[in-house]
Amino acid sequence: MARISGTELARRAGTTLTQVERLVELEILAHDDGDAFGLPDIQRVRLVRALDDAGISPESLGRAISEGHLSFGFVDTMWPEPPALTERTFRSVASDLDFDPDALVRLYSMWGLPRPSPDESVREDDAAIFADFGVSIPADALNELTMMRSARTLGESLRKVADTARSFFNTYFEEPALKNGMSRQQIIDMLAQVNSFMGPSLDRWVLWLLHRHSEHNQTEYIIEHVEIAVDKSSAGEPRAHKSSAIVFFDLTGYTQLTEERGDAAAADFALRLAELVQEVAARYNGRPVKLLGDGVMLHFAAPPDAVMCAFELVDRTLEAGLPPAHVGVNAGPVIVRDGDYFGRTVNIASRIADYARSHEILVTPEVKAATGAEPIQYESIGPVLLQGVRDKVTLFLATRADMETRTGAGQTTARGHPGLKDPGAGQTLRET
Repeated sequence: MARISGTELARRAGTTLTQVERLVELEILAHDDGDAFGLPDIQRVRLVRALDDAGISPESLGRAISEGHLSFGFVDTMWPEPPALTERTFRSVASDLDFDPDALVRLYSMWGLPRPSPDESVREDDAAIFADFGVSIPADALNELTMMRSARTLGESLRKVADTARSFFNTYFEEPALKNGMSRQQIIDMLAQVNSFMGPSLDRWVLWLLHRHSEHNQTEYIIEHVEIAVDKSSAGEPRAHKSSAIVFFDLTGYTQLTEERGDAAAADFALRLAELVQEVAARYNGRPVKLLGDGVMLHFAAPPDAVMCAFELVDRTLEAGLPPAHVGVNAGPVIVRDGDYFGRTVNIASRIADYARSHEILVTPEVKAATGAEPIQYESIGPVLLQGVRDKVTLFLATRADMETRTGAGQTTARGHPGLKDPGAGQTLRET
């Protein structure tokens, strides 16, 4: 293992040689006969500084170590080669990238990392990422608002991955260990061991899943544009496709629920929804294609089955104590790849679900036309503009023949036509 001098350790850890020598006296650090230190000592110094900032002094740590209550041996396993501080600052890196230093600092904090000062030293791993960032995204390619929004989304998503990993350790390792009488030091050592064999796997899983989602998005984008190009070249001639019904089933207020009750409650709702959808869809010859956080995408061979399944799902979510649902259903040609479905039929179904209100099942004329003897009624709500769809789409509100449309918990009413008054409520319904 590489060895470094005390002076180099101080530089890489962002401290002074005097402080390094003090940590040696406290037996927090140890050097060899040549007064050289190991690379993990970089992280030991950082950890001591973080604990000092939290109100636990190096002297307190030294006493705990000398009395046998604490050991920093786990650092060798958890951080065998920690990234060191460079001699460059955020200001100098920003200058190299032709970025405003304050903008780079804000971007860094939007990733969910502690906000640095422009003159703070940059870590080796941060410097490498900034170099890639500068090459792949020139400073004039995006406006600052777009960059900050994207950085925040990325940071929040990956923070949740890290939080999930921590929750996994707490549930399956820490809590059983505490019940079995393990000490805090033993649990920290166990964390280091678990991290050594699970950390690299988690890195691979996250990167693999990112690539799969990116591949899906890229394929979806390409198929949509190829469809448009082919339609133009064929002068509207029909193309041979597998015709299907696509359902997007979303929970209303899921984002607010996550904010109010936390990620754990939201994850519980998502799990219960997934189990419910699996059960109900099977009865209507449907197949859940993928979970979408606050909803599900489903595929059906027959549009009437799709609508009947949607009726039951809307009812069952309320019975299960889940937030109310809203549904979009479309029928038409789809393209199948790797078990997923692509094309405008899918895109429009998704946009319809976004447009629907709580408890509503909105469908296209293609779905309505495929209905036979099923007890389904359709009320036209007229052509509407859907987000991301160029032309207006005619939509119908689907209801059971023996039911009125729900508009809220415990009450039903006819939806009414666009722009008309609801006689019971006395308020204008949504314009379309």
